[in-house]
Amino acid sequence: MVTYPEYLIETEEEPYQESYLPRINHNLIDDSIEGDDQNAPDTKVAVDRTFLEFQARISRVPDQVIRFYRLPGVEEPHPLLVSDEPLSPVSDCTLCGHKRELEFQVVATLLSFLNDDNLQFDSLLVYTCSQNCDLSNQNPPPQTGWAQEQVIKQSYSRQGVEFQTNDHSH
Repeated sequence: MVTYPEYLIETEEEPYQESYLPRINHNLIDDSIEGDDQNAPDTKVAVDRTFLEFQARISRVPDQVIRFYRLPGVEEPHPLLVSDEPLSPVSDCTLCGHKRELEFQVVATLLSFLNDDNLQFDSLLVYTCSQNCDLSNQNPPPQTGWAQEQVIKQSYSRQGVEFQTNDHSH
């Protein structure tokens, strides 16, 4: 069994508009390259804009490890995605059948604190039952005090920021 050091996690608020509303700043990268170099092989770039948005947001507080989403008054929060790759579907709660909602996100920054080469992820999205199932009402009662929830592992895009070359060979 692996044990990890104990750390204090501090919480800081982020403005609502920037935290929970889906927003992609398409001005982060200028798609048009002007001047004499526009056809040079090293000036064509494929960009995962979602990854750039992730980098920009994380850079505000680079040591953040957890992002909380289930807050009073926030319905259907949107996670800070690390890539534009589609997410796996979220299943309904296995105990009550209600929808699971995003509760929190663990970002890869945590790995630098744990110092464990066996753990690898870029983002973990944790979805929990929207009804907060009361386990004591289950028939028969479960053997533990924990309900099974769903974690979706998201990886950085395979392309990320990738330079494209113009291959003129025939």
